[in-house]
Amino acid sequence: MPGSLFRPGRIGIISRSGTLAYEVAGILGEAGMGQSAVVGMGADPVVLTGMPDLLEMFERDEEPTVW
Repeated sequence: MPGSLFRPGRIGIISRSGTLAYEVAGILGEAGMGQSAVVGMGADPVVLTGMPDLLEMFERDEEPTVW
């Protein structure tokens, strides 16, 4: 994922597409909104971590952002 597309912030992104994850991060960054975490599962799975696990981690976030 191209690092230049990310900005620090409070929005979390989970996507089954790595490309879509960083494209959304780039669009949000251009709009002045940063990301706290971006997970693009794509063809490279996070070993021993599935979508339900990731969603649970995001739900436990102490400072969630709701849009």
